[in-house]
Amino acid sequence: REISANPDFAHPEVDARYHDLWARALATGNWTDRALGEVARVRDTAYFRPPGYPYFLAAVYRLLGTDYATPRMVQMGLGIVNILFAWLLGVRWFGRSQAGVFAFLMAVYWGFIYFEGEVNDPALFVFLAPCLMLALFRWARTAAVRWAVAAGLVFGCYALMRPNILLFGPVAALW
Repeated sequence: REISANPDFAHPEVDARYHDLWARALATGNWTDRALGEVARVRDTAYFRPPGYPYFLAAVYRLLGTDYATPRMVQMGLGIVNILFAWLLGVRWFGRSQAGVFAFLMAVYWGFIYFEGEVNDPALFVFLAPCLMLALFRWARTAAVRWAVAAGLVFGCYALMRPNILLFGPVAALW
Protein backbone atom coordinates (compact mmCIF):
# COMPACT_ATOMS: atom_id res chain seq x y z
CA ARG A 1 0.00 0.00 0.00
CA GLU A 2 2.84 2.35 0.85
CA ILE A 3 4.60 2.11 -2.53
CA SER A 4 1.38 2.79 -4.46
CA ALA A 5 1.88 6.49 -3.68
CA ASN A 6 5.25 6.54 -5.44
CA PRO A 7 5.25 8.45 -8.75
CA ASP A 8 6.75 5.51 -10.64
CA PHE A 9 4.27 2.95 -9.28
CA ALA A 10 1.96 3.18 -12.30
CA HIS A 11 4.54 4.79 -14.59
CA PRO A 12 7.65 2.61 -14.51
CA GLU A 13 10.80 3.97 -16.10
CA VAL A 14 14.00 2.61 -17.68
CA ASP A 15 14.31 -1.20 -17.35
CA ALA A 16 11.00 -1.55 -15.51
CA ARG A 17 9.23 0.30 -18.34
CA TYR A 18 10.88 -1.89 -20.97
CA HIS A 19 9.88 -5.07 -19.11
CA ASP A 20 6.37 -3.80 -18.48
CA LEU A 21 5.69 -2.78 -22.09
CA TRP A 22 7.13 -6.04 -23.44
CA ALA A 23 5.07 -8.10 -20.97
CA ARG A 24 1.86 -6.21 -21.73
CA ALA A 25 2.36 -6.75 -25.46
CA LEU A 26 2.95 -10.47 -24.86
CA ALA A 27 -0.06 -10.77 -22.54
CA THR A 28 -2.49 -8.87 -24.78
CA GLY A 29 -1.06 -9.66 -28.22
CA ASN A 30 -1.17 -5.93 -29.05
CA TRP A 31 2.14 -5.04 -30.68
CA THR A 32 0.79 -1.94 -32.49
CA ASP A 33 0.46 0.42 -29.51
CA ARG A 34 2.53 3.56 -30.13
CA ALA A 35 3.67 3.58 -26.50
CA LEU A 36 5.72 0.46 -27.18
CA GLY A 37 8.33 2.41 -29.12
CA GLU A 38 11.49 0.30 -29.47
CA VAL A 39 9.88 -2.60 -27.60
CA ALA A 40 7.71 -3.27 -30.67
CA ARG A 41 10.88 -4.41 -32.48
CA VAL A 42 11.36 -7.29 -30.01
CA ARG A 43 9.38 -9.64 -32.23
CA ASP A 44 11.64 -9.03 -35.23
CA THR A 45 15.13 -8.54 -33.80
CA ALA A 46 17.53 -10.09 -31.31
CA TYR A 47 16.62 -9.43 -27.71
CA PHE A 48 18.12 -6.31 -26.17
CA ARG A 49 17.51 -7.84 -22.73
CA PRO A 50 17.04 -11.49 -21.76
CA PRO A 51 13.40 -12.55 -22.16
CA GLY A 52 12.87 -14.41 -18.87
CA TYR A 53 11.45 -11.63 -16.72
CA PRO A 54 9.17 -10.13 -19.39
CA TYR A 55 7.71 -13.60 -20.02
CA PHE A 56 7.22 -14.12 -16.27
CA LEU A 57 5.57 -10.72 -16.05
CA ALA A 58 3.39 -11.49 -19.09
CA ALA A 59 2.21 -14.71 -17.39
CA VAL A 60 1.33 -12.74 -14.26
CA TYR A 61 -0.57 -10.15 -16.32
CA ARG A 62 -2.36 -12.82 -18.31
CA LEU A 63 -3.39 -14.90 -15.28
CA LEU A 64 -4.00 -12.24 -12.65
CA GLY A 65 -4.63 -8.97 -14.50
CA THR A 66 -2.61 -6.00 -15.64
CA ASP A 67 -2.92 -3.86 -12.53
CA TYR A 68 0.47 -2.50 -11.45
CA ALA A 69 0.04 -3.94 -7.95
CA THR A 70 -0.31 -7.50 -9.25
CA PRO A 71 3.33 -8.29 -10.15
CA ARG A 72 4.48 -6.66 -6.95
CA MET A 73 2.16 -8.83 -4.85
CA VAL A 74 3.36 -11.95 -6.70
CA GLN A 75 6.97 -10.96 -6.09
CA MET A 76 6.23 -10.34 -2.41
CA GLY A 77 4.70 -13.81 -2.26
CA LEU A 78 7.90 -15.21 -3.74
CA GLY A 79 9.79 -13.32 -1.05
CA ILE A 80 7.78 -15.11 1.63
CA VAL A 81 8.58 -18.44 -0.03
CA ASN A 82 12.26 -17.40 0.01
CA ILE A 83 12.12 -17.21 3.79
CA LEU A 84 10.94 -20.83 3.90
CA PHE A 85 13.65 -21.86 1.42
CA ALA A 86 16.28 -20.08 3.55
CA TRP A 87 15.07 -22.05 6.54
CA LEU A 88 15.20 -25.35 4.63
CA LEU A 89 18.68 -24.68 3.27
CA GLY A 90 19.93 -23.46 6.63
CA VAL A 91 18.64 -26.53 8.50
CA ARG A 92 20.20 -28.92 5.98
CA TRP A 93 23.57 -27.17 5.85
CA PHE A 94 24.12 -25.57 9.25
CA GLY A 95 21.48 -26.51 11.84
CA ARG A 96 18.31 -25.06 13.32
CA SER A 97 19.69 -21.97 15.05
CA GLN A 98 21.67 -20.83 12.01
CA ALA A 99 18.64 -21.56 9.83
CA GLY A 100 16.58 -19.24 12.01
CA VAL A 101 19.14 -16.47 11.58
CA PHE A 102 19.30 -17.09 7.83
CA ALA A 103 15.49 -16.99 7.48
CA PHE A 104 15.28 -13.88 9.67
CA LEU A 105 17.87 -12.07 7.56
CA MET A 106 16.02 -13.04 4.37
CA ALA A 107 12.85 -11.60 5.91
CA VAL A 108 14.27 -8.23 6.95
CA TYR A 109 17.00 -7.42 4.41
CA TRP A 110 15.99 -4.09 2.88
CA GLY A 111 17.27 -4.91 -0.63
CA PHE A 112 15.01 -7.94 -0.98
CA ILE A 113 12.00 -6.04 0.35
CA TYR A 114 12.65 -3.05 -1.92
CA PHE A 115 13.05 -5.04 -5.15
CA GLU A 116 9.95 -7.13 -4.46
CA GLY A 117 8.10 -3.84 -4.82
CA GLU A 118 9.64 -2.99 -8.19
CA VAL A 119 8.63 -4.20 -11.65
CA ASN A 120 12.11 -5.55 -12.26
CA ASP A 121 13.96 -8.85 -12.21
CA PRO A 122 16.02 -8.97 -8.96
CA ALA A 123 13.12 -10.41 -6.95
CA LEU A 124 12.89 -13.32 -9.38
CA PHE A 125 16.68 -13.88 -9.24
CA VAL A 126 16.52 -14.05 -5.47
CA PHE A 127 13.71 -16.62 -5.74
CA LEU A 128 15.41 -18.80 -8.34
CA ALA A 129 18.78 -18.94 -6.52
CA PRO A 130 17.53 -20.87 -3.45
CA CYS A 131 15.30 -23.00 -5.72
CA LEU A 132 18.41 -24.00 -7.66
CA MET A 133 20.43 -24.63 -4.49
CA LEU A 134 17.68 -26.81 -3.01
CA ALA A 135 17.30 -28.83 -6.21
CA LEU A 136 21.07 -29.31 -6.56
CA PHE A 137 21.37 -30.25 -2.89
CA ARG A 138 18.60 -32.85 -3.20
CA TRP A 139 20.09 -34.17 -6.44
CA ALA A 140 23.52 -34.55 -4.82
CA ARG A 141 22.00 -36.32 -1.80
CA THR A 142 19.61 -38.71 -3.59
CA ALA A 143 20.88 -38.96 -7.19
CA ALA A 144 17.20 -39.08 -8.16
CA VAL A 145 16.41 -38.15 -11.75
CA ARG A 146 13.49 -35.93 -10.67
CA TRP A 147 15.87 -33.63 -8.78
CA ALA A 148 18.23 -33.47 -11.75
CA VAL A 149 15.26 -32.50 -13.93
CA ALA A 150 14.12 -29.94 -11.36
CA ALA A 151 17.62 -28.45 -11.20
CA GLY A 152 17.75 -28.34 -15.00
CA LEU A 153 14.39 -26.57 -15.22
CA VAL A 154 15.36 -23.99 -12.62
CA PHE A 155 18.74 -23.58 -14.32
CA GLY A 156 16.99 -23.00 -17.65
CA CYS A 157 14.61 -20.44 -16.17
CA TYR A 158 17.52 -18.65 -14.55
CA ALA A 159 19.45 -18.68 -17.85
CA LEU A 160 16.49 -17.06 -19.60
CA MET A 161 16.92 -14.14 -17.21
CA ARG A 162 20.68 -14.07 -16.69
CA PRO A 163 22.56 -16.15 -19.29
CA ASN A 164 25.90 -15.95 -17.48
CA ILE A 165 24.58 -18.53 -14.98
CA LEU A 166 25.40 -21.09 -17.67
CA LEU A 167 29.07 -20.71 -16.70
CA PHE A 168 28.11 -22.39 -13.43
CA GLY A 169 26.50 -25.34 -15.26
CA PRO A 170 29.58 -27.58 -15.63
CA VAL A 171 30.52 -26.92 -11.99
CA ALA A 172 27.00 -27.85 -10.82
CA ALA A 173 26.97 -31.02 -12.94
CA LEU A 174 30.36 -32.12 -11.61
CA TRP A 175 29.32 -31.41 -8.06
